[in-house]
Amino acid sequence: MIRDPLYGPISLDETARRLVDTIAFQRLRRIRQLSEAYTVYPSAMHTRFEHSLGVHHLARTIVRQLGERGELTGVSADEAALVPYSALVHDLGHHLGAHLLEEFGYPGISHEHAGAALFTTGEIGQILSDTGIPRAAQKVAELVLNEGVHPLGGIVSGACDADKLDYLVRDAYHCGLPAGFDQPHLSGGLTVLTDPATGLATLGLDASALGSFEMMLVSKAALFRTVYFHHTVRCAMVMLRALIVAALEGGLLNRDELLAWTDEEVFTILRLRVRERAGATPSAPVSLVAQLSDRLAARRLYHRVLSLPLGAVPALAPEQVSAIEAQLSAEAQLEPGQLLVDIPRKPTMLSTDILVRFESGIVVHASRLGPEHGFALNAMQEALYEASGKVAVYAAQPVTLDADAFAAMVASS
Repeated sequence: MIRDPLYGPISLDETARRLVDTIAFQRLRRIRQLSEAYTVYPSAMHTRFEHSLGVHHLARTIVRQLGERGELTGVSADEAALVPYSALVHDLGHHLGAHLLEEFGYPGISHEHAGAALFTTGEIGQILSDTGIPRAAQKVAELVLNEGVHPLGGIVSGACDADKLDYLVRDAYHCGLPAGFDQPHLSGGLTVLTDPATGLATLGLDASALGSFEMMLVSKAALFRTVYFHHTVRCAMVMLRALIVAALEGGLLNRDELLAWTDEEVFTILRLRVRERAGATPSAPVSLVAQLSDRLAARRLYHRVLSLPLGAVPALAPEQVSAIEAQLSAEAQLEPGQLLVDIPRKPTMLSTDILVRFESGIVVHASRLGPEHGFALNAMQEALYEASGKVAVYAAQPVTLDADAFAAMVASS
């Protein structure tokens, strides 16, 4: 039994307990859920460990509720049993700056694929194999990666999955903010229905929970605006991104180490490796790692020197961002890495990719719903996304940049 501040006592069966006791899962105790958000919200120090336990609890609750309502008649006992375990281990591949590097488009970084690789080998693979469920490890990997066809796959990966239901409430709680939606009502509104396009059973939403679904998405947009895309949080995050990239490209860190180490281990080992090279003339990446790690430790963050609407700049490849940063740095007479461009991207932030069943029995994709159906989110989705954050340029010292010139530079990149 584990006591959780959101849900109270969470019980674990023998398989879940064995999974939690593995080295890979215990590592999550030292991976912060919100990375550098604590620079603005001091209590945002919660970890992937308690989040994963919460996701497991919600997934198990949803499966139980579906069973109690007689909605699992077309779902095998094995398929239903694997869903809570998949939810429990869904974040095993997380590491420092995982989402940030994936958002940036840095090659070879995927926390989900890194986690999936753990499911079929070692301790995790053996424990899943011991359940007696055929291909248990492979099926868990498919659920986490949202591959294949599983009638309850939406509980693990979907527009209204247990991951979102937990992190939105948990992150708000630890940031001292209201959650803003009725989580139990929304999770209770999840249902198994038949997809009219494929004829297959899939996880959907009963229309009675549409209001809670809409409020969840609005709350999500609010959290992005106040926490995830907060300009000071983003400044710390983009500095962290530059630090990790410089460490990888400067030979201070390799991908395997990044995937294996915890947050503080990365910082500690990088400081030691920088110190080892103190006698030699440091390369630009090594020098940048030293500067950024010292700044982040002391919360001496860069200055925001330019801010544009979120939709003003298209998505750019990492090499394009680096080229723009290099040009702007040279023009401002700054050293490499002392001017950073941040283009926040979360295209699925307000995804309504879920089927909704109305009282008449009609099933409609939520993206096709409008105010006449009692659902206004699709009509205001673009505005909510645009208002959630800013494209920004951060620099080690105040400099003056021209917004029009910056936009033209981006357009020509």
